[in-house]
Amino acid sequence: MNYFTSGRRLLVADHDAGSIHLVDPDADGPRAEDRLPGSFSFSEHAGSLHVPTGELVFVDESLGRVVVLDPTVEPAQAITQEIPVGVPAEHLACDASGRYLAVTSGLGTNTEAWNDVVTVVDRLAASGARGRRFRSRVGEPGVVIALGAPDPHVVLRHRMPGAVEMLNLHDVLEAPGNTPRLSGAVADGLGDAGHGDVLLPGGRTLLVATDAGVETWDLTGHPERRSIIDWEFPGRGYFLRWVPERRAVVTVLRRAGGQPERWHEWDNSLWFHTPGDSRTQLLDLGPGLIFRCAPIAGGLAFARVHPDGDEVVVVSCPPNGTPHVSKRRRLPALKYGPVPGRTPWEKTQRRSIAADPQGSTIAVSQGGEGAVWVVDAHDDDHQPRVLNWPTPLHLGGALTWLHAPRGGDLDTVGR
Repeated sequence: MNYFTSGRRLLVADHDAGSIHLVDPDADGPRAEDRLPGSFSFSEHAGSLHVPTGELVFVDESLGRVVVLDPTVEPAQAITQEIPVGVPAEHLACDASGRYLAVTSGLGTNTEAWNDVVTVVDRLAASGARGRRFRSRVGEPGVVIALGAPDPHVVLRHRMPGAVEMLNLHDVLEAPGNTPRLSGAVADGLGDAGHGDVLLPGGRTLLVATDAGVETWDLTGHPERRSIIDWEFPGRGYFLRWVPERRAVVTVLRRAGGQPERWHEWDNSLWFHTPGDSRTQLLDLGPGLIFRCAPIAGGLAFARVHPDGDEVVVVSCPPNGTPHVSKRRRLPALKYGPVPGRTPWEKTQRRSIAADPQGSTIAVSQGGEGAVWVVDAHDDDHQPRVLNWPTPLHLGGALTWLHAPRGGDLDTVGR
């Protein structure tokens, strides 16, 4: 059965329960045959990655492996590759062809960065998929893989002190197999609190979110900072996302993020930048906690958590037009969600969100309560419908919409 011809599919991962299901969002919940065989601790921070070859990639923390799925077949046959990588995973990226993957290491449940291992994988090597691990610099680096002249490179974005480092991809893959320490061309001067990376398609331009704004780096030779795109708002973004349909870079700007106990008073604005014309647009999304976003046909979807009521916020992004809020759909309150006066990250539940990039369906999880709400972005008569889940979906789990390759320029960083 080909899932793209028989219906739509949504990946729902409960990293705490060790389960991953590929489900029909029009059903009432998962069937036994929807579950991937085995146990997986899905890396929520590294996220999932649609590669240009059509597969979906994620990191399993429990066995330290990259898992490659063919989402067009039954879940029992969906896993096509499993390649060992260093964990806990911080970031996951591929090159523009989908052949090469990179995984950097994060904190796990530790309070300080401790792991300096980076893994680079050649999925299509003549002798079979092969990976190389090397030691870099402790500090949760971001990563992209840049092809083109002069040579393909693995590019690391370091924190505290901030720097951009370029390592020749082929040198990394030919390095000894005993996790050596490798270094490349390093340029200092990046903001220390960098977090969020986009490699612009078709070139060697890296964008990094820092306190100062979005820093633009040229990777043609030695890494060199070209400019800083100001946030134009009294806040900052903590992720960057490439939206191929609009050829735009987006994030959510958060003001007062340094006061986590007052999260319900945080101001949130969509930051929408089109590199083609260097135009930046801002849109108020409302106060509270917004965690990432989901591209949907013609726009973006956000889950907003607030004591006055949770909601899905749908933003329309018309070609050559101004982004605007087109819908706000109420959600049932999180039973175990964050409360004012306490940080929204500790001992509390949250939501994950995914959306159909070619339609109007949005899925939002109800962390800790074993539920996924399905919302139609455009149909005002459509009532939110619940997928009852067999596990609690602790911390919201992770949701990813499975879609056929659309062609064009995909986002090459895991989300």
